[in-house]
Amino acid sequence: MRHPATLRLNHKDERQRRRAVRKLFEVDDSNNLDSFVPLLEDSDQWYREKAMEAIIKWAGIDDSRIVNKLSNSNYVEQRVLASKMALRLGQEKIAIIEKLCDDEEISVRISGWEAKFEFNDDKIGDLVLEGMDSRDKIIRKIAINKLSEVDEIDPGIIIKALNDKSYSVRNAALEIIRKDSKLSKMDSFDTYLLRISTENTIKEISSVIKILAKKSLYDLEMKGKVLSWSESESVEITDSLISTLREIKWWQIKDLKEHMYEKSSDIFVTRLLRGNKESVATEIRIKILSDSKRSESMRARLIEDLVGRPVDEESLEIIKKISISENLVLSTVAKEFLIEY
Repeated sequence: MRHPATLRLNHKDERQRRRAVRKLFEVDDSNNLDSFVPLLEDSDQWYREKAMEAIIKWAGIDDSRIVNKLSNSNYVEQRVLASKMALRLGQEKIAIIEKLCDDEEISVRISGWEAKFEFNDDKIGDLVLEGMDSRDKIIRKIAINKLSEVDEIDPGIIIKALNDKSYSVRNAALEIIRKDSKLSKMDSFDTYLLRISTENTIKEISSVIKILAKKSLYDLEMKGKVLSWSESESVEITDSLISTLREIKWWQIKDLKEHMYEKSSDIFVTRLLRGNKESVATEIRIKILSDSKRSESMRARLIEDLVGRPVDEESLEIIKKISISENLVLSTVAKEFLIEY
């Protein structure tokens, strides 16, 4: 039975109408829901929002008529709500959600697809393929992200995403590969990843590095890419490369040590060696400090980075020699280090 306050929802007195709305929410009885439905078309936004709030609060499995009304509304926010409320229905939800997935408004299409994935969680693989054919990049991205919920990922879908014209879709695919240890070890993606690393943005190159750099221990092509990336002056590329190399025995990458002596960027060398306690790091540092081929600023940075850290005797002797050298910058840095030491 409806509450008497429902009779005042269309009262001429604005104060009476608002009091009625508040009273009905206070009563909290789902039997009053139908009385709110006409307010979905009210010229006053406040009433439309209250009608939507009532639907969210009280609509259930038997209210397909109301959800259908929302899905046919001229108001975008009501059609978006329809996709969410459809999930409460039985079989009727399928037709409603399918229609919303083809809505003229992108926000409605997105909400429709999110609902479609939610009620078809046992068919995610098929839906990802369908979503990848969407004209909307954001829906293609949503589809690719859903792969993280699939037990067995079809590499073909990942490859399709890596070839997508949208950066956001490609990047979503890169994240799927990077976070899945099984996928990241596969060679199926290497051709596509290498192409991305030469044709796309620094951000994408950084993501590719996190996948491919680990393979440089046994793959000559990847080894060559690591040497090339080590020459980059980009902080983002350098940070991605260093964080990945620190997960493996990077000093075993063929020719990398030699590359660091002459060709790798200053930022790469200093950051890779900073705080590194491996004996090979000490060996590289000693050679660079003893060799004038590297820049003055880089050698100075290597000395500064040793402040507060244990220093081997050979490095200490080299720094002492530098402190009395004719190079004003390096000798000053060396003297300051020795004072601190």
